[in-house]
Amino acid sequence: MALKFFEYGQLEVDYLKNRDPKLAVAVEKIGHIYRPVTPDLFAALINSIVGQQISNKAQKTICLRMQSLVGSITPKNIDAVSPERLQQCGMTMKKAHYMKGVASKVISGELDIARLPSLPDDDVSRILSSLNGVGVWTAEMLMTFPCNALIS
Repeated sequence: MALKFFEYGQLEVDYLKNRDPKLAVAVEKIGHIYRPVTPDLFAALINSIVGQQISNKAQKTICLRMQSLVGSITPKNIDAVSPERLQQCGMTMKKAHYMKGVASKVISGELDIARLPSLPDDDVSRILSSLNGVGVWTAEMLMTFPCNALIS
């Protein structure tokens, strides 16, 4: 999959610059920021679970090991692997079980992940934080940073 970046244009830049004079100076000085995103919401959610309370370097290492183990990070591929095998990628057993639970809910249809981008933020946060291993903070960070699939 090709690397994708968060998309924004002059309208968004002007809005931010008009909201805060100090931010306007920073935006002018820094210029366009190319923020990598994960356009697949399930993969972004799994990445968020992996990254909880560990360094970015450790998160990246674990995610690369998971990709080597399962290929694409999909509900079916995560569901097909035992929690023990996921744990061997370098995560806790709790995180492995959380990921398996999310995959299972997506597969069963209990979690309609494709519907989330059309919902208000409060509903997305409520739905995601109802999952084991996903709190409000993780839901909010998922909406804010690693995934543009939630931005409609």
